[in-house]
Amino acid sequence: MGYAPANDPRIAVLVVLDEPKTDVKYGGVLAAPAFAAVIADVMRYMEIPPTYSATVPSQQSTSSLVTVPDLLGLALPASMSSLKAAGLVGRAEGAGAVVTNQVPKAGSRVAAGTTVVVYFGPEQLYNLEGDFVEVPDVTGKTLKEAAILLGARGLTVQPMGRGIVARQQPLGGASARRGSAVTIFLEE
Repeated sequence: MGYAPANDPRIAVLVVLDEPKTDVKYGGVLAAPAFAAVIADVMRYMEIPPTYSATVPSQQSTSSLVTVPDLLGLALPASMSSLKAAGLVGRAEGAGAVVTNQVPKAGSRVAAGTTVVVYFGPEQLYNLEGDFVEVPDVTGKTLKEAAILLGARGLTVQPMGRGIVARQQPLGGASARRGSAVTIFLEE
């Protein structure tokens, strides 16, 4: 069991190995590498910068850092080419036509060779004419269902109450800026 980041824990990870088939059965040998890999991915996903790195000296010069390019709206080949040209590695997630999200975000400064997770989704989730998306109608949905639908469009959720979504603001079908909050009013 471990927590991260150490100075302000926001993530808890438990690694359980049932009957490992090895002579060495110490947690530091078996569980620690899995823990480190999970924490590194989760912290990158949550955009929590590491406070130190065991593999990169703290005196690393800023000249060895590269800037993550903006991949939103690009197709798979173009996005991977952009990452390669920047000295980064890409990992594609999803089955859509264009990039709808990326972690780390565009403009982040990272070490060369860092893996950028590139999320692909339907083209309508990324509006090439601007940064606006259509708000889905989530009335009648649970909080979890609403959060998934809104999150897929790049919108955040501001829940009020408990139960099932009775109404929402802005309404389904309206246009909203990606990253903005949709207030959902839940009733039991």
